[in-house]
Amino acid sequence: FKLTANTMTVGKAIDINGNALTTGTAIEVIGNSALIGGKLLHLETTSASATNPVVITADSVNTGTIMQIDAAGITSGNGLLIEGGSGTTLNNGALLKVSATSTTPVNGLMQVEGNSVTTGTVAKISANVLTDGKAFTISSSSNALTNAGSLASLVANSATAGTIVDVSATSLQSGVGLKITTTGLTTGDALQISSGNGMTSGSLIALTTDIDG
Repeated sequence: FKLTANTMTVGKAIDINGNALTTGTAIEVIGNSALIGGKLLHLETTSASATNPVVITADSVNTGTIMQIDAAGITSGNGLLIEGGSGTTLNNGALLKVSATSTTPVNGLMQVEGNSVTTGTVAKISANVLTDGKAFTISSSSNALTNAGSLASLVANSATAGTIVDVSATSLQSGVGLKITTTGLTTGDALQISSGNGMTSGSLIALTTDIDG
């Protein structure tokens, strides 16, 4: 089956209407076990002016999953790979953007669940040639932040040992390991550490050095 519509400018080359579909499938490509370098689905445009060449709309879905990728057998590959933004071409754009107008997203606009991970890494960011840039930025222009709110929250209330936050910069010589700037501070605290009344031989701050002399 081959469809050619090289002179088509408006309209639809293929139109599939499945208004009464409930548990069936409108388009299904299955049964292939010999695929190597081929593709089950290939969508391409060479237009430099395309604004949204691929659109999935499901505004009425409440509790379902709009798009699902199953890759249970993957080992060293990628479930989803997005490539682009070479050199200095990526300025105000982004390879991945999550946007929502919800005011109370209890579980987060983005979730990464790795509840079976023991010794691995759940999320990793690499920026090996970084100079003046930043590998990770959290920003907020809100002036209504209360004591109950925070830009970052790390919670490990069940942990009884280990290190909750580990900062390692073993080659640092003239830089700063941790910097806190609060130039407008009046009655607040730049750093606050609180502890219960069960401390015995521990300490709120422990400073050590290998400098001799």
